Parts: sequence; C-alpha cells; structure tokens
Amino acid sequence: SALASPDVSIDAAVAERAKSHPHLAADMQALCWGSLGVGGFFAAMSVGKMQTDLGSRGVFGFTAICGVVIAVPAMCGFLKERRDPP
Repeated sequence: SALASPDVSIDAAVAERAKSHPHLAADMQALCWGSLGVGGFFAAMSVGKMQTDLGSRGVFGFTAICGVVIAVPAMCGFLKERRDPP
C-alpha cells in the first residue's frame, strides 16, 4: 500500500523519541499522522495545477527533488541511530 513506507518511518521515529518521553508517545503519533494527512491534502489540491503548468516531466522532477530532500538527511544520520552490541 502507499502508506506502508511512511507508516514504518513514522512508527520508528515515534518509538525512538518515546524512549525519552513515553508520556508523549500518543501525542507524537497523532502529530505525525496529522501532518501526513495535511500534507496529503495540499498535495492532492495542487497536483492538477502543477500538471497543467509544469507538465509530466516537471511534476516528476518536483517529486524527485522532494524525495532527495527526505533521503539525504536520512542517509546523513538524522535519527542518530546506534547499533546495540550483539
């Protein structure tokens, strides 16, 4: 499904941060899912205009840039994950 990847990312980020603030875990989860919903709403509202103005290649380029903006911080250790010894 289209929500599988964001679901895993959201759950991982909330679980990591809930270790230090367990009483805020539900609020963090709600904030993340609410943000995803609001972003999806604005994306759905703007994609038609973008398609008309930019064309297919422009929309593809825009979404590729958005993917890079998400991937680069993740690859640079944004979550500061550490491995536990075996």
